[in-house]
Amino acid sequence: MIIVGTDAGDNSHHDIHKNNGFITKIHDHDTISENLRELIETPKIRNPMGQESYNHLVRDFSYKSFRNKYLKVLQLLDDIQINKKIFGIRDKQSSNQAS
Repeated sequence: MIIVGTDAGDNSHHDIHKNNGFITKIHDHDTISENLRELIETPKIRNPMGQESYNHLVRDFSYKSFRNKYLKVLQLLDDIQINKKIFGIRDKQSSNQAS
């Protein structure tokens, strides 16, 4: 699915513009119309943009992608706890209870 939208929210952070769709300023109806016209009049760009949207979805929002990112977060948390133990770092809550 090719994206045609505005830069509201985090849309502009998804590397969409001319990659897998078009992003315009909010209320810029003329540019949205031009983008839709380009999609209609240039069929050769539709398949590559649609494929890139699919790749983006799988790469960034699939279950596998979510699972891998979640496991990395857990590993980072585990590494932080290990480093705290190695270097004898106590968190504020533990320090306050010991006082």
